[in-house]
Amino acid sequence: MSASTILEVGGREEVASAHGGNAVYSIAFSPLHHFAVTTANGSSQAAIVWEGKGGRNWKKAKDLSHPSGVYSCSFHPYLHDGLVFATACSDGGVRLYRIEAKKAQGGEGREGEEEEWEVEGVKEMDPPLPNQSARYGGASSILFSSCGAYMAVGHDSNNTVCMYSVNEGEWSSSEVGSGGERWPSIQLKAVIGGGHTSCPYQYARPAFSTLTSSMPILAGISGSAVNVWGRQKEEGGQKESWSAAQSRLSASSSVVKLAFASSSPSYSFHPRQFDTKRRREGKRKEESAKKGERGASACAFDILAAGCNNGYISVWSVDTSRSPASFSPPGTLSGEHSGYVLGLAFSTNAGSDCTLLFSADNNGVVCIWKGLAPPHSSTSPPSLSSPPTFACAQRLNANGNYLADCAISPFGRTFAVVQHNNNLGVQFWHCPGTESVKRNMFGGRGPLPIGLVAECVSPCEVKKIEDECFALPATSFFYPHLASSMRPRCTQLLAELQHGDDEEEEKEKQEEEGCEGEEKGDKNAEDTKKTEEAVPAKSVKHMLTAAAGFYSSDVDVQKRVEKSLTALIPALPSLIEQCRQNQVVLSAMHAMVGREEEEEREREGEEEEKKEREGEEKPSTLAKMRAALAGELISQSRSTFSALAFDDVRAAIEEELEGMRKELERVEVEVRERTLRERGEEEASRTAFLHAVRTVTAEKARVAIPYLLTASDELELDLLELSDKDLCSVLMTNKLQGVKEESVAMLRNLKGHSSKIEKGQDPASCLRTTSSLSCFLSGSPPEGLEEDPAFVASMSALSDSDKCKSSTWRCEYKHIWDWLSSTRDQWLDLEKRITEELDKSSTPADFPTLSELLDELRDSSVFNPKLDSALSERLQYITRVSVSGQSVGDEEEERLEDRIRSALSRESTVEDVADLKKLLQELRSSSEANSDLDSALVERLRFVFEKVISM
Repeated sequence: MSASTILEVGGREEVASAHGGNAVYSIAFSPLHHFAVTTANGSSQAAIVWEGKGGRNWKKAKDLSHPSGVYSCSFHPYLHDGLVFATACSDGGVRLYRIEAKKAQGGEGREGEEEEWEVEGVKEMDPPLPNQSARYGGASSILFSSCGAYMAVGHDSNNTVCMYSVNEGEWSSSEVGSGGERWPSIQLKAVIGGGHTSCPYQYARPAFSTLTSSMPILAGISGSAVNVWGRQKEEGGQKESWSAAQSRLSASSSVVKLAFASSSPSYSFHPRQFDTKRRREGKRKEESAKKGERGASACAFDILAAGCNNGYISVWSVDTSRSPASFSPPGTLSGEHSGYVLGLAFSTNAGSDCTLLFSADNNGVVCIWKGLAPPHSSTSPPSLSSPPTFACAQRLNANGNYLADCAISPFGRTFAVVQHNNNLGVQFWHCPGTESVKRNMFGGRGPLPIGLVAECVSPCEVKKIEDECFALPATSFFYPHLASSMRPRCTQLLAELQHGDDEEEEKEKQEEEGCEGEEKGDKNAEDTKKTEEAVPAKSVKHMLTAAAGFYSSDVDVQKRVEKSLTALIPALPSLIEQCRQNQVVLSAMHAMVGREEEEEREREGEEEEKKEREGEEKPSTLAKMRAALAGELISQSRSTFSALAFDDVRAAIEEELEGMRKELERVEVEVRERTLRERGEEEASRTAFLHAVRTVTAEKARVAIPYLLTASDELELDLLELSDKDLCSVLMTNKLQGVKEESVAMLRNLKGHSSKIEKGQDPASCLRTTSSLSCFLSGSPPEGLEEDPAFVASMSALSDSDKCKSSTWRCEYKHIWDWLSSTRDQWLDLEKRITEELDKSSTPADFPTLSELLDELRDSSVFNPKLDSALSERLQYITRVSVSGQSVGDEEEERLEDRIRSALSRESTVEDVADLKKLLQELRSSSEANSDLDSALVERLRFVFEKVISM
């Protein structure tokens, strides 16, 4: 290829003051037609739609007013035959437009020429996307990904990049000019702060690479570096994040422009992706060796270029087949530019055997760099060990004008630049070095046309192809007329399915070679398991293959379709059952969402009540509903969503699960060893065995429940609402067997004790004394209460577990335990006050206080007959004193002697020692000593001590 034939020096068309004398900032070509859009900083002519014929004769077709200047525009790669574009306005608004095209008068296309189209009108999406200026400032850049699934919008506040998903939904797949009114669904998915820093905002535009559609990457400017983000899924796949830069690449100077080679259709679409198995059979060994060398398929390799403010261009090779993407060392293109390199665009030459990079700077210099062949056309595998190489093939001067952006049309016919100052115009250059790409695309090298657009053509161009190149049977697909937009998607889908099949075959072959030394039985069992797991996935692949290739005119593709349909026949019953289970699960999901919304409305109505009970734990309704949904997923085990959901659950709490398993294993070992020590190795009584089992279950619950509570909060899923069986199934461990039943037994035990206390039942069977309740709360079963020590100890330990708003069990358990603790504290306080009053000398003035204490004691649920009796006697004593008129001192001495004689009349135990000592002290401190009673008390104390010593 001669350097002078890339851009035709005399073929430049220039429109001065294109935007009414305003600075022009960007240009974008329509993917499928001879239309372009330019933007400028004026409001009346902020965006202009251009139309051309055969890559020449460009003229204005439509002016689009905006509230303020527009710094960037971008076409969607395929919506409405590639006629949908968006603009980024400095008022913060992002506006979507659709070009309505019609056949040009006399443009039906004579022999050897193609049909011509012209702009009939431009429609704007109404209502527009929400304006983000309040949060992120004006919109300075916009870009659709080459796969069409994403839209990135750069803002000038904090240099933020907003990432949107683009879903075509029920977009009308109609012919050009039909005027379908549906618009895509565009939703904000992520916000990247500092996405394009340290650069004038009107030039700082991000760049996409979506060669691997499941792992798209975004590059943004950061001074003299390039930050690269990759998509990351969050919360079970429902959200995605682009917030963490996966790579940071250093350039030679401050970066002002970015571009990926995959933004050019000629680089990303290529026939090798779509070769049939028959054509690749002879190259299998060679390609397998290449894969081993580079670790990824050629179609996942991209090139990133960064234009700098010193005239240099930094370039990297990129492997996008894995996340994060891998980059080669940087290469530098220098010696041609001396100013800001503000324009970058990739393409390929007419034979698709070399990559072209177009660059433009603010001194008006345009350069075309010739690089190696794209990966799909190269005979050697791409490598990351060294940077991509480019050499300058042509250098032109655009009259010294300040060039702010450049672009090349997808068909390679036209190269364009826009000017920021001087004559403030737009220049269109004819490209003889790439215009034959379109003619060569349909040269008969297999089912996919070769070159830039790879089947992404409109019906009118298909007609032209048929007239110029070959008859209808030779086309790749013959869809119904209104389904023409399905061709590129089906072509790419078939290629990806075939590529995946080849990789699976290669992997299976390697596994077979590596497993030759294994036991045959083990290998067969493992193969059976893998086959069962792969059946649904393979069936789905067969369905996709059959659907995508059904209209193909390629014999090999039709053979693949027949093979897939045949394989689907025996799998249909299983797939139908799985589909039914999917419906059950999805119905449960939708019902849960409805209940969640209803609960939310109820919670809003109870806001005041919540404030009054601020300290009270209340379980999350959402977590409980999710537990019910999890139960539904388990019952419908063959549902597509079941395995995926529980895989996500286990992945989210992997650390907690591992810690819990280790603790449960330790508990089992310790209890087993302790049991053997206690009962002896030869003794194996049934009672001892049952006791050991009971102990293991209780201690397993004590260890596992805190882990489950923590996991419940992380997942917002009430795990303790699941049955033992379901819990073991979800977390894939049998060591949790019995834990849920034990937690239910513990809660039931607490509820039983609290109910007996409230009802004032027989003290012998419940915790109605301060000593028994305190003993129970400390983790020991009180005397006379038939409770397993390990069970009570575990209950006490779990009372100190961390709060868990996602567990109904934890909230109920903590509520009852706190009530028991509060009751015990109230009892202790009451007994303390009664004892203090009884220790004092009482007068008739103390009668009301003592009477109130007696009523309070009898109204409470505590059982203390001793204090009840003492209070009654003291009240009787005060009454006698008041009636008889005796002195308080005499009456007290008589009462003291009565109490001593009463104590001596009963058999004394160790528990009576304190009372006997107290009586002796009171006797000796009284005004009239009674030596007989003194001696009797001393003798009784000596007797009790001797009895204790003898025991």
